[in-house]
Amino acid sequence: MAVTGRCPLLLLFLVACGGSGGESGITDASPAEASAPDAGTDPDIDTVARVEVDLEVDEKAVAIPSDFVGFSLELTSVGSYLGRSPAQLNAAFLQLMRNLGPGILRLGGNSTDDGCWRIGSGSLPDDCTFEVSPNALAIIAAAMKETGWRALVGVNLAIYSSSRALAFARDGVAVAFSGDKAGGLLGLEIGNEPNLYDYRGDRPDGYSHDDFISEWVSYGNALASDPATAEFSLAGPAYARMSSWYAYLADFIASAERLDLVTAHDYPLQTCSGDDPTLAQLVRRELVTDTGKRVASWVDTAAAAGRRVLVGETNSVACRGQDGVSNVFGSALWGLDHVLTIGAAGAASVNLHMARTAFYDPVVSAESDDDGDGTYSYAVRVLPLYYAMLLASRADGGQVIAARVAEGDLDLTVHAVRRGDLTLVYLINRDEAGGTVKLTPSERAGTATGLLLDAPALASRVDEVTLGGVQVDGATGRLPDEDTSELEPSAGTGSYFVELPPTSAVLVTIARR
Repeated sequence: MAVTGRCPLLLLFLVACGGSGGESGITDASPAEASAPDAGTDPDIDTVARVEVDLEVDEKAVAIPSDFVGFSLELTSVGSYLGRSPAQLNAAFLQLMRNLGPGILRLGGNSTDDGCWRIGSGSLPDDCTFEVSPNALAIIAAAMKETGWRALVGVNLAIYSSSRALAFARDGVAVAFSGDKAGGLLGLEIGNEPNLYDYRGDRPDGYSHDDFISEWVSYGNALASDPATAEFSLAGPAYARMSSWYAYLADFIASAERLDLVTAHDYPLQTCSGDDPTLAQLVRRELVTDTGKRVASWVDTAAAAGRRVLVGETNSVACRGQDGVSNVFGSALWGLDHVLTIGAAGAASVNLHMARTAFYDPVVSAESDDDGDGTYSYAVRVLPLYYAMLLASRADGGQVIAARVAEGDLDLTVHAVRRGDLTLVYLINRDEAGGTVKLTPSERAGTATGLLLDAPALASRVDEVTLGGVQVDGATGRLPDEDTSELEPSAGTGSYFVELPPTSAVLVTIARR
């Protein structure tokens, strides 16, 4: 559905939305007048542009992996999202995965340490709340084969047993991902948020980081002892958000010799202790800036030991999100900035977490067997955060380049990526006002296109959110062809003039001339 009352396209130079009096505040300009400034000049910046953005297109820095944007999913939600059997996969959700390109699906969260693998015909440990079955692992492997994604599978550490961990990896994971599915496994993540084990009652008071390292190493050694699991990549430590244990990250990396991937969690806000975060708090620019600093510190620590960092679990508000904050359009503007900032900080992956019925889910999915015959159907609905993931994923495989807001009075954040012959510029406007952005590359380029992520207000629900004037089809998971606008460089400086509505985001894609 189209959003009413807003500019559905990005317009060239002075073209106003809706005729002579759009929300841009620019009037008395026709398309012909707007697209033909005097040769060798730009339009009058004082009357046209509220913000100037400069790009240094050849100053390439951090590389963003081709599978950077992914999901994190609780093991208990595999049936709802991926499907109830390898023969009954959830086609719509798998299409939502494909829309993002290659990716990593992290299977974990609290369910990592709540579920157990059954050894033979034996009973499950008393503290298990569910069984991780061969069928669940087969579903994961089949979904990875169908989408070309890779899975990072959680291993229970809270119920401490290195022999049970080995049995799970050898008889469960290795079997599920054998043969033609072998390429779909990224690795195993040992434990989930171990700094909370004493709080959860999984360990006695006084459980220390040294205790955790000892247990993690014992699991690594057990997995290395069997030919079927010795080559598996291992990930950790998966500390919880804002944990004091991050101060020991270098110690963990140095001690966990079999560690391949450093995983960390980040939620900038939380409801865990009764807080009620607001939408205004979520969209503050400083919130994302602080995230970038945290991730950069982890990346630096890991890089010193030759390891990569995966932000394996992240979202807006820890402990299942906040209604009216995590599930409205403002979360998409936050999410786009959040994901791109984590990429610029050098992380190898960012995985937006989903827990069934959580407010922060980018996608909601549920299964049903209406006839009771074992044939399942799936109801899938995207939330605003998924649109942010869609837009951010277009930077996958590129390299971050320098971009800065030279001057202006909008609350604007800019990210830029060079991918082959294309320069991608993300303009994220948190401001209740709109305006025209003058975008000037350091070298002249060719025609550009603009793609608008928009909704009437920060508090808009997903029914009013559009990307390029269209919405994802929940029945198929497909995104219809988006409506983009064409932007020509000015004759004077080679700048592009982009009409930016209030509280919106625009992806400008510039082709090399």
